[in-house]
Amino acid sequence: MRDYIERQINAQTYIENQYITQVFQGKEKEVRRLLTSFPPQGAFEGREKELGQLNALITQNNHTHILSVKGIGGIGKSALAREYFIRKCLDFDFYIFLEGQQKDMLATLSHPALLDNLDLNDAINQIPKEDPERSDKVLGLIANALLNLQAKGKSRTNRLLVIDDVPTKNTQILQQLAAAGWRIITTSRERVRHAKEYELIELTPEDALRIFALYFGLETQELSQVQKEEVEKIINRLRYHVLAIELVAKNARHLGWSLEKLNQTLAEKGLNISDYADIETQHSGQKDIEHLFTYLLEIFPLEDLKEAELYLLNNYSVIPDEIIDKDTWAKILGKTEDHWQHQAQQLHKKGWLNAPPTEGGFRMHALLAEITRHKNQHRLYADCEKMIQFLIDELNWRDNPNYHQENYKYSTLYSRYAESVVSYFAEPNSRFSILCERIGSFYQTTGNLSQALHFYKKYENLAQKLVTQNPDSPDFKNSLAISYEKLGQTQVSLGNLGEALGYFEKYNQLEKELYAAYPTNVSFKNSLAISYSKLGEVQASLGNLGEALGYFEKYNQLEKELYAAYPTNVSFKNGSAISYEKLGQTQESLGNLEEALGYFE
Repeated sequence: MRDYIERQINAQTYIENQYITQVFQGKEKEVRRLLTSFPPQGAFEGREKELGQLNALITQNNHTHILSVKGIGGIGKSALAREYFIRKCLDFDFYIFLEGQQKDMLATLSHPALLDNLDLNDAINQIPKEDPERSDKVLGLIANALLNLQAKGKSRTNRLLVIDDVPTKNTQILQQLAAAGWRIITTSRERVRHAKEYELIELTPEDALRIFALYFGLETQELSQVQKEEVEKIINRLRYHVLAIELVAKNARHLGWSLEKLNQTLAEKGLNISDYADIETQHSGQKDIEHLFTYLLEIFPLEDLKEAELYLLNNYSVIPDEIIDKDTWAKILGKTEDHWQHQAQQLHKKGWLNAPPTEGGFRMHALLAEITRHKNQHRLYADCEKMIQFLIDELNWRDNPNYHQENYKYSTLYSRYAESVVSYFAEPNSRFSILCERIGSFYQTTGNLSQALHFYKKYENLAQKLVTQNPDSPDFKNSLAISYEKLGQTQVSLGNLGEALGYFEKYNQLEKELYAAYPTNVSFKNSLAISYSKLGEVQASLGNLGEALGYFEKYNQLEKELYAAYPTNVSFKNGSAISYEKLGQTQESLGNLEEALGYFE
């Protein structure tokens, strides 16, 4: 095992220091051949035949250049794709390894190192954030750069792109790259359009034995015949499933069980060879694998974990399947870095977390995360509450429109975590509605308006459910009003003025109701004023200047009252000034120049 890790570390160091002369638009530049960061590594055993088949398929000149590695959860898709990249990337001039981000192709391809190496940041920043086509334009810039990536002195440039857990929507860019000669390998449980599928099935008996021995702490060549027979019984019971074998071997080793003890326990818990040894069926299906893991949870129950370990495991289960280090957990959950490192190390020993040897962090397999969430549904929210509040606070732009750009690294990271969190809790909750609003604001301020609209709609949906459940709550009603304002503003940016008007009318109606019920609430009065301003702006853009003037007059009246009541409030003073400006502009457009002059004065 130590030799394997040393080889991997040496390979990574060598690969990361490889450069090549790139030619783009007639200019030459020395660039890294590895255009992203190196993939997370882990122990790899077996699957040599599959690696050979993968290489043969992806390098055939007469074959499709998109190869989708499919299979049930935990069968080893990600490990196979990573190992292929590690072993074969130097056969290509340029190579990229990416992990799919929340089913979003733009987020997946917007890897900071990739954008840096392709010199795209300046061009992307020049696209206005409010441009309704910004996402498509950014994807177009990335596609153009990748399509034109050429190595000096070569008539044909060989390029490799590997995407683990690829988004299955908006895959047109992959088709473009494949048509231009890029060799693309993806992993997915779902079908990827226009891709040749490579079905990954259960392990061979020989590979399964080697994997079990690796995690149980045995040398394969030193196994006695009796030991081999015991291992064969175990891997038969586990359906030759990679993740099941790893989990069982690690837990049994941690508990100090013998092979005989492990076999006896598996049999007592219902994992009988007669039920699970039909290897001819090969692909057993996701439901059967999940059924298998319900048995394993009886043998190695989560309840046996220490409280701090279970707490950390639950938090891991609701964020993306990626490496999380001790520093990040210390920021999110508090306590010391060493505290969380110790808990993660214990979970790694028991098989619940993976620890790539060169990364300094841990990750949780998606299938184990599913099982953890299901098993701990009764306490999942309580355990994740601190993380949820942390994400809400960190994604608050604090009245600074450039906050997310200035903190892009962490805003992107925490937004990705937040997206994952809200996808795993079905019950409406005020914190989840706020989190959806925060995610929407992140996308709006960074220029991805389609994603902003998506999360503002989720915000609206959650807020509506909360109002239905709590019809007398002014806070929930105001939250719903804010969701309409956010949706309206995003539709304005997208150029959909009709839809924007509809949302602003709903926003205005709720604020009128809130102000009528709570006439002394200054916040509700100010929100009502803003709603009139939004309606006036849209009506003016639609050319309905009479309607716009009426709304701006109501906006002006409320702002004058607020400023008169709170003369030291700078915001109200500024609002009053803006309301006069809106009235003046509208009167000017109507040709009423004297009235316009009066307002401007």
